[in-house]
Amino acid sequence: MRNSNANTNGAYATSHRTNAVIDAAAPPWRNLFNSDPNEVVFGPNMTTLTYAVSRAIGRELKAGDEILLTHLDHDANVSTWFALKSWE
Repeated sequence: MRNSNANTNGAYATSHRTNAVIDAAAPPWRNLFNSDPNEVVFGPNMTTLTYAVSRAIGRELKAGDEILLTHLDHDANVSTWFALKSWE
């Protein structure tokens, strides 16, 4: 985190180091899940990733569809679904 905590794909040294850390971390995860290279990706953070997923799924939701959340869910999961008002 001290040497490679930067936005990815930038034109500066810390970004290059961040890309290298991510590139090195991906193969072990792919092996763990026995997946193809394009099936495991790393994103910015849980909240941002869940917002992207909720928006994609939200486009398909219709009246009567439900999203099940619990009090045990992390706010990154809960708040992203509550932010979707188009399916209510």
